[in-house]
Amino acid sequence: MTEKWKLYNNMIVPTGEPHINIEIDKKVINELWRKFPKAFLIKYTSNWDKKEEGEWYYIIKDEATELSELGKSARNQVRKGLKNFEIRKIDLEANYDAIYEVYVRACERYDSYHVRTKDDYYSFIKSQYIEDVDIWGGFNIESGELMGYSICSTYRDCVDWNEATFVPEALKLRISDAMEYFLLDYYINQKRYRYIISGQRSIDHVTNVQEYDIRQFGFRKAYCDLNIIYRPIVKLMVNILYPFRNSIRKLGDQNVTLHKINSVLKLEEINRKG
Repeated sequence: MTEKWKLYNNMIVPTGEPHINIEIDKKVINELWRKFPKAFLIKYTSNWDKKEEGEWYYIIKDEATELSELGKSARNQVRKGLKNFEIRKIDLEANYDAIYEVYVRACERYDSYHVRTKDDYYSFIKSQYIEDVDIWGGFNIESGELMGYSICSTYRDCVDWNEATFVPEALKLRISDAMEYFLLDYYINQKRYRYIISGQRSIDHVTNVQEYDIRQFGFRKAYCDLNIIYRPIVKLMVNILYPFRNSIRKLGDQNVTLHKINSVLKLEEINRKG
C-alpha cells in the first residue's frame, strides 16, 4: 500500500489519480510513518469534483481545446510561442545537463531561492515522479537550444502536469503558452485523457499561474475535501500554535523552520474552514 505514496515538502502525499478514493487505515498510517520518518503529516483528498465550492481544489482542464476557440490574446500568445519554439518529448538521462542548466537559470528569477545541486536535483526528479512520466522540451527554433521543459505524470485517465520550468528570456517569447497549448492538444484532443491537472491550491506562495490557466486556456477549479493526518507530536504543536497563526505569519518566512511552520498552519486553517 505504501508504494503509492511519496514524500514532498515533509508531507506524505499520494501519487495516483485524485478522482479515485483513497482507503487508509491505522496499519497503513503506521507503515507510512515508518517509511517516511521525516514527514510531518499525511495529506490526501476525497469527494472529487464536488458540486459545492470549498477551500481546496485542483486546477483542471477536461474539455477539448481548439486554438480557434481561445480568446484573441491567448491565440496570439500561443502562435508567437509556436513560431519561436519546437515542443518535443525528451529523455531525462540524455538531456539532463541541458535540463539542469534551464533549472538553474529559471531559479535566478527568484530572490533567496535555494538552488539544488546537480545530483540533488536529479534525485529529486527521480523521487517525485515515480509513475509513468513524459518530459517535454521547448527548443528555440533558431538556435536549437533547450529553453524550457515540462514534466507530466501519466495515469490511466488523467495527466498531472507536475512541473513547468523556463529560462527568463524565453518567457518573453511565450514559451509557456506554446507548451501549455501543445500539452492540452496532445493529452486531451489526441490521446483523449479525461483531464489534465495544473496543480492544487497553493499554500506556500501567491501565484498568478493558476488564474492565467483559467482565464486564457479554460481550466477550472475541481473542488474536493482536504484530509490531513498529523504525526502525533506535530498535531500537539499545531494545536498549541494555531491560535497565534496570524502573529506568526506576520514574521514572514525568515528561515526554513518558520516557513514550514507557516505552511502547516495555513494548511490547518484551510482544513478547518472545509
